[in-house]
Amino acid sequence: MKSHELAVAIAEAIDAKAFPDGKLPTENQLMQQYGVTRYCVRKAIAELVTQGRVYSVRGGGMYVHERFREGYVSVNVSGLSASFAPGDMTSRVLSIGLRDAGDEVAKRLKCDPGDRVYELLRLRSLKGEPMLLEHAFFLQSVVKYLDEHIAAGSIFKYLKESQDVAVRFVDKSFRADALPEGVARAMGLTPGEPTLVVEDEVYSMGGVVFDVSRSYYNYRLGKFFSMYDVS
Repeated sequence: MKSHELAVAIAEAIDAKAFPDGKLPTENQLMQQYGVTRYCVRKAIAELVTQGRVYSVRGGGMYVHERFREGYVSVNVSGLSASFAPGDMTSRVLSIGLRDAGDEVAKRLKCDPGDRVYELLRLRSLKGEPMLLEHAFFLQSVVKYLDEHIAAGSIFKYLKESQDVAVRFVDKSFRADALPEGVARAMGLTPGEPTLVVEDEVYSMGGVVFDVSRSYYNYRLGKFFSMYDVS
């Protein structure tokens, strides 16, 4: 069992009210219950912490975060799919291909305009309802290969497992706007409706910006959640 699978299993146990006192089993108990290593348990717990599902009490273990917002996107995680149950989030690739970065994209990726990038346009839906239209660019010198099949799933999961590319952190910016006509048409919405525009700059473990994107959210589904540890 991989750490993400363990995180999913613990999250399902939380949803099933398996911890009535709100406290998670200890590391040793989770290792024994699921037959995994301590490293696997710690990575799984870290994933749940970033999702806002659990929190730590100094000297007291891990506890379920009762105010976790179902249906909200956690801004603390690098992949959208991680905020929802498996299968809830689906992607339809509208276009994908290689091109030169050009001046505007090169400025965001901190690369040369002539560097090659994968350009991706995909519609992402939550339980069948269009949630956002994503326009992304991936630096080919870091992301060696990307195709329609890969882009229809979790790109970050693929990159980590198949290309050993892991996310260090993501810079996010948010602004309110009106849906442009082309975006609204692709999403089956009305031009001029309110939208939340989210721009991401994704950094690798080596500090390289390898993915930049601009996403237009359906305002009916664009709900965000963050948990800040101020200790």
